[in-house]
Amino acid sequence: MAAAPPSGLVLVCGLGSLGQTCLRRLLAFDVPLSCLDWQPPRWRDAELERRLAPSFVLGDMRQPRDLLAAGVDQARSILLLSSDSTVNLEAALQIRPLNPRATVVVRSSSQRASLGVLLEQRLPGVAVVDPMLLTASVFSQSLRPSREAATIRLGRHRFELRERREGEGVSGGRRLDGSPLQVCLATPGRIRRPPWPQALRNQLQRRAGSLRERLEFWSGSAPLARLAALGRRRIWWWVGLLAALGLVLTGVALFRADRGWLLGLFVTLGLLNGEYVDPASVVLERGSLLQSGTPWTVAQQGRLLALMLVYALAGTVLTSALTALILERLLSVRLGLRRARSFPRDTHAALLVEGGSLAPLIAEQLQADGIGVVCLRAGPSEGDSGPIGSVRGPVADPSGTRPAHRIRRRDVLQLPEAFRLLRRSRVAGVALLSDDLLMNLQLALDLERRWPEARLSLKAKELPAAEVLGDLLGGLSLISSVDLAADALVATAFGETVEEVHRVEGRNLMLVRYRVEAGDTLAGLSIARVQGGYGVTAVALKTRTRSELVALPALERVLRPGQDLLVLADLEGLRRVEIGEQRPPAWRVRLQAPLASEWMFETQQCLARHLGGAPGTMAPFLDGTPQLTPALDQDLAEQLGRELRRRGVQADLVPEPVESADESSASVQPPLRE
Repeated sequence: MAAAPPSGLVLVCGLGSLGQTCLRRLLAFDVPLSCLDWQPPRWRDAELERRLAPSFVLGDMRQPRDLLAAGVDQARSILLLSSDSTVNLEAALQIRPLNPRATVVVRSSSQRASLGVLLEQRLPGVAVVDPMLLTASVFSQSLRPSREAATIRLGRHRFELRERREGEGVSGGRRLDGSPLQVCLATPGRIRRPPWPQALRNQLQRRAGSLRERLEFWSGSAPLARLAALGRRRIWWWVGLLAALGLVLTGVALFRADRGWLLGLFVTLGLLNGEYVDPASVVLERGSLLQSGTPWTVAQQGRLLALMLVYALAGTVLTSALTALILERLLSVRLGLRRARSFPRDTHAALLVEGGSLAPLIAEQLQADGIGVVCLRAGPSEGDSGPIGSVRGPVADPSGTRPAHRIRRRDVLQLPEAFRLLRRSRVAGVALLSDDLLMNLQLALDLERRWPEARLSLKAKELPAAEVLGDLLGGLSLISSVDLAADALVATAFGETVEEVHRVEGRNLMLVRYRVEAGDTLAGLSIARVQGGYGVTAVALKTRTRSELVALPALERVLRPGQDLLVLADLEGLRRVEIGEQRPPAWRVRLQAPLASEWMFETQQCLARHLGGAPGTMAPFLDGTPQLTPALDQDLAEQLGRELRRRGVQADLVPEPVESADESSASVQPPLRE
């Protein structure tokens, strides 16, 4: 990740909606741009046309002659953004011999995922990206019932972006640059439960809502009709139960003979088990039908045997049905065709409609937080040979421990089946992931009447005013996949590894993995300097000596070559990291330590850790007079002030004057100890 010259050419091949959106992002970076497409583009922005029309080359990105005319041999980054994945991959094979040093970003689909992995392994500098899959985190966050701005999972760690509480220092989280939000480390596992007063209040509200529904049910204009509609679902269960009980009681009364009801019960159970000869012989030998001691007539015996035959036939049918049910359950579990059961009562669940290969990623992120997921699709997803109209669901039960189940259907997109699965759960959100925006909108408005409290998210391929339009439609979340993918593709073109993309407060934040190398713009800097200087937020650190990630590394920790740093940043912050443009530190700590203190040595160590140097060189700060530290970054200054006050030292923060900030920035640059 060494600093690259700002004059490196960036070549964009394919000027559709995604290509022009990437070009708008690149205009702000002041880098030379070149464009290539097989037909003249329909420019969507007049400024874009004015600045890039002279550098546009008409040609085929798979032809070396056209690529050389567009300047591929001089390019530092090449973006292949055609809607045809095959064309992009063929162009990547042509580009690598022409320019072996450039970073090549290939737009691909999930159908070419395996080929993309092989190309990345064999051709260094080639990144195959599916733009739609990068939006999974945005959709999953919009469906969560929690109110965090974003949620990030890295291994066993779970991070949340939430509002910074008043009076909470940096130890409670990591400040997000230019926002009142902070990144906090949450308890791994489920979504944070509310405190018990809030939980009790929620429970009372649910009880009151259930009581209100019952009162409305009985006070309605047609209570009998509503009762009939409600009972129609369970009437066959009650009919079957009453019929079975009636058969048992009638059999006990008829077949008890002289030995009492116990013999009648055994005979009845034997007949209902499908047996006939043994129960009939017992009854004929043991007594009279009328219990009068008189022998039975031939007609009475015939009626008795016929009645017992009816019981035996009914028992045979019941036994066969029970055996078939057991076999069906066993074979369903064995073959993976088990009918999905509805979720337990009052559990959170989400509904995903279509989405192709994007839906499993969203479902995986939701089920990690204990949210059940039902996926519906109108056709087979990419790379799936399943039947058209199959309904996936639930992907996992609320505990997140069961594998996916599939309900096979012969018709297309059966929403009633999803309603059955979700009838007892609390639907937290619904995501409409079809490429047809109007179909998504129509279905969202219909489902809003069924689940008025659920969050509704719609996929919009390209919609510049998506957030404004969503507010006008009553709070729907319209997520523009092109806008999110453009930031990730541009960041990848600059050599970064983008793990996720999040939409927070109207801007796109990317989780980026940096590999720290000797001589680049991050080596030798502390975490506080990286955050304050470049405006990014350090989330986790991977060292060579530890196999696990270090969550929210200490602000005074120094980055060494060979380490991996994961940061949360927008395009502007990533550009500053690339060119090494640091903002100077703008805060000082004014302190006054008592002359005699038992914390003297600990205070010297604290100052040495935050300011750099040996503890012995910090003695002038502890002479009992007011002192000012060198300029520090805000997070590090707040942490230092808090630790000094805990040791009995008067400390407060003083802003650094703007005119002297550049002069004092060198005072915090001496090597820090890791």
